Amino acid sequence: MCQLLSLISDGKGNIKYFDYAIRQKIIHGKLKGYEVDSHQSLCDYFGDKNMKVSPELVIENKTWNWYEYNPLSQELKLDQRNLEVSDFDKVLEKCKKLDFSLVVPELVIKLIINPLLIIRKRTKPTKKEIALLKQYASVRASAYASVRASVYDSVCDSVSDSAYASVSASVYASVYASVSASVCASVCDSIGVYVSSFFNLKQWKGFDNLPEGVNPFQCCIDLWDAGLVPSFDGKKWRLHAGKKAEIIYEWIKES
Repeated sequence: MCQLLSLISDGKGNIKYFDYAIRQKIIHGKLKGYEVDSHQSLCDYFGDKNMKVSPELVIENKTWNWYEYNPLSQELKLDQRNLEVSDFDKVLEKCKKLDFSLVVPELVIKLIINPLLIIRKRTKPTKKEIALLKQYASVRASAYASVRASVYDSVCDSVSDSAYASVSASVYASVYASVSASVCASVCDSIGVYVSSFFNLKQWKGFDNLPEGVNPFQCCIDLWDAGLVPSFDGKKWRLHAGKKAEIIYEWIKES
């Protein structure tokens, strides 16, 4: 599957991609026969198929290089080279300057944080951080389903999958290797919740009572940004910190 952002170039660094307006038409079925992040759809839209509809969009050279760009990692990948001339560097420069609010306005472009690499000034959690953990414990059960449904309903699958893959690639291996198998599922949940911080959505599934734009899982995101990874083994909640994911706090929630 093509990832965010799929684009095509003419070999001279001139790129074509689907902006927000076009993407919305495709997602809501108003522009049939196209897929949001499909190179072939891009070629069709900016090529022969669209000539009678919008001739100003058509470029004489109908052969393109195919690229995929990830704005979170700022990585550009050549998916398929169809031209003799390589314009990789020019395309990368163009991608880094793109205003993604005009492509996927819900997407928040920011650095991906590995909480276990954050050097904390104090070993033990603060009262505020303990309160955040307890708040997260009250919403964690619905976190995965809510984040998945909310993000997938707001943006296309390729955008959501790309964001999750980017975050997982940066943190999953080190976090997974440092915690016990009994809490890995809950750690995966916290990774998914952290992914939600890369999307600014008006409403989250299952939390209709919250004010517009409020992320119900901000408590877990704040812990993550503070260098703390929450985990749960079915009975006991923990906070992990440092490269070895050492347990710095434990709490048993009263039933």
